[in-house]
Amino acid sequence: MGRIALVVLLVMGITNFLLAQSEDVDQKKIEADKLYNEGNSLFKSGKYAEAASKYDEAIALDPNDHKYLYQKGVALKNSKKLAEAIRAFKTSIDLKGDFYLSYYALGLTLYSMKNYDKAISALQNCLQIRENFKKAQLGLAAAYTGKAKDQVAEGQIEEAITNLRNAVTVQMDYSPAYVLLARALNLAGRHQQAVDTARNAIKYKKKGRKGAEYFELGIAYKRLGNVREARKAFLEARKDPTYRRNAQYELDGLRYK
Repeated sequence: MGRIALVVLLVMGITNFLLAQSEDVDQKKIEADKLYNEGNSLFKSGKYAEAASKYDEAIALDPNDHKYLYQKGVALKNSKKLAEAIRAFKTSIDLKGDFYLSYYALGLTLYSMKNYDKAISALQNCLQIRENFKKAQLGLAAAYTGKAKDQVAEGQIEEAITNLRNAVTVQMDYSPAYVLLARALNLAGRHQQAVDTARNAIKYKKKGRKGAEYFELGIAYKRLGNVREARKAFLEARKDPTYRRNAQYELDGLRYK
């Protein structure tokens, strides 16, 4: 056999080998996508554990598809397997660092575990990739507010105020941040700011009772010496059963002023 014929045969052999490998890879991907879609169907039916198992089968065939890991993480989160969900989201991010949904899901999972610092970091990363993503903005505001709530309980009032201002900067109409900020400002002795903040809390709260909002407004007016406005605020707060006793106590105290 001539040298040229030998080279031709060798090239053909390599080409056939590569084609066979390519076909094998393509077949694996087709099967992986099929398993992924089966997992999605199970997920939509609320069968989260079964869905996670299907995603695992897909990952075994194609471990480099970030969507498989992301969706597995969501299924695990819904199954309350939060630590496993976090690992899945982080692996998805390792595979595709600009996939904003993995950062978003990671942030919400960390928030549900009250790991506020890491939740804030993940949600900030999400918003760096996808600006004005409303759900992430809301999640970030909630994470700032959760951290601030712990700080208020620990007496770290100024730190709490900073985080709450961050919350309302990210999500201007996030009423839980405003009411806690009004309380923190009252504790810090900044009562006129507390008045303005409590009024924002009242304005932005669309549903539910507003006892906490009016109570903080009443406290602020009381400390400013405005008995008339304080009384009006406490009367509103008294309509909320949760604040009825405290509001009445404040009203009783105002009788002598």
